[in-house]
Amino acid sequence: MKITPKIRRQIQLQSSVFIVLLLVITGLLAWFSTRYTYQADWTMDNRHTLSDVSQQLLEQMSDPITITAYVADYTQEEQDLQELIKNSIERYQRYKPNLSVRFVNPDLARAEVESNNIRRKGELLIQYQGRTEHLLQQQFSEQELTETLHRLARTQQHAVAFLEGHGEPSPMRSADNDMSKWAQQLEKRGITVTTLDFAKSPQIPNDLNALIIANPKNALLPAEVTRISDYLDKGGNLFWLLKSAETLQGLAPLAEKLGLTVQPGIVIDPSSQLFSMGLQRPDITSITSDNYGEHPITEGFYFRTLLLQATALKVEPIAGWEATTLMFTHPQAWLETSDITDVEVVEFNEEVDIAGPLEVAVALNRVVEQETAGETTSSKQRVVIVGESDFLSNAYINLEGNLDMGTRMLDWLVQEDVFLNIPARIPSDRTLELSDTVLFFIQVFFLIVLPLSLISTGVLTWLQRTRA
Repeated sequence: MKITPKIRRQIQLQSSVFIVLLLVITGLLAWFSTRYTYQADWTMDNRHTLSDVSQQLLEQMSDPITITAYVADYTQEEQDLQELIKNSIERYQRYKPNLSVRFVNPDLARAEVESNNIRRKGELLIQYQGRTEHLLQQQFSEQELTETLHRLARTQQHAVAFLEGHGEPSPMRSADNDMSKWAQQLEKRGITVTTLDFAKSPQIPNDLNALIIANPKNALLPAEVTRISDYLDKGGNLFWLLKSAETLQGLAPLAEKLGLTVQPGIVIDPSSQLFSMGLQRPDITSITSDNYGEHPITEGFYFRTLLLQATALKVEPIAGWEATTLMFTHPQAWLETSDITDVEVVEFNEEVDIAGPLEVAVALNRVVEQETAGETTSSKQRVVIVGESDFLSNAYINLEGNLDMGTRMLDWLVQEDVFLNIPARIPSDRTLELSDTVLFFIQVFFLIVLPLSLISTGVLTWLQRTRA
């Protein structure tokens, strides 16, 4: 093909148009990049993306959130801290645009520091709906910030009390059979945890949102049972964890008031050996997603709950009460009525044992009407009964979904239904921290040793081929 002057001009025109269009497109892309942003997180576990737990919480918080960071900018360390806080909060702002952050130099705003009771540099003040929470620099992480927001999101301060004085697990002690880990998690979620000992305080506080009875080892006095019964009659919420019919410890009148029958024996679940986390015991009951009843507590809950030495419950609610099964066993499970302590193989005996499926947790609710100052008011009353108490103990609370199930039950009891679907824990962040020495050797290997090795291999291969 002969290139004529006309063809040459056409080629030059096409090249010029291409260059102009390329420059225009590049300019438009640069302009769009200043107006819009797009980010993708390709790290393990989406390390730089806000967790589902935090996203669900932000969906419940419609009003603006203000975060004030009291950090100076004199040193490089302080500037790095400002950048860390800014980057971390930006993850929240992607899902909540009305979350704002501002930085205040505490040395230049002494009056504000004193009025807001700021004690340390690097402290964060978080405000929502007129309520405030403080977060220290040493605690700054997604887990801590989300827990702080969770406390602020609650419409009111809730208080629950663990009954004590009868050998119950303690929410304050850290022994394996106590419940301090669960209590700490409730505190982080904005629920105040106290204890109730009738020997020290004969009356149940009127502002108590729920009473927790967790498997007392010794029998309650008749007067104590009467106080709990009166508390229930007045509309008090109750969380009752019990082990067996033999451990009612004087609370049979309370069970009768609720229409509860505790069946004698221990639940044996052969299918649970697949999910027992290495605990080779025949008395472990595994509650999977197919074994949850239809209830707000269990709605959307797909984790397993592991119960140890559970007992079966049967509830025939008294007039006014509505009962819902929360958890029931696999059909292959049964209620073993004989002692299995010295038995190597536990087998179902249809003559004395009770075949599954068996109810192991129930929820009751009713509407209570009370007359005050000539006016009739109504309120919701809620009760949760679980035929097992160890699943929330320090030794077993971190197994499978035990912690999340316990916090869901408490949230429902204190009537904070909007928080039921927010898990108790944020998935751990898999980070790799290396020392300066290790980083140095890694850099030397990848920047010097590896390139030299590849070059040397190439040179040797070339020499061998030229000699052949």
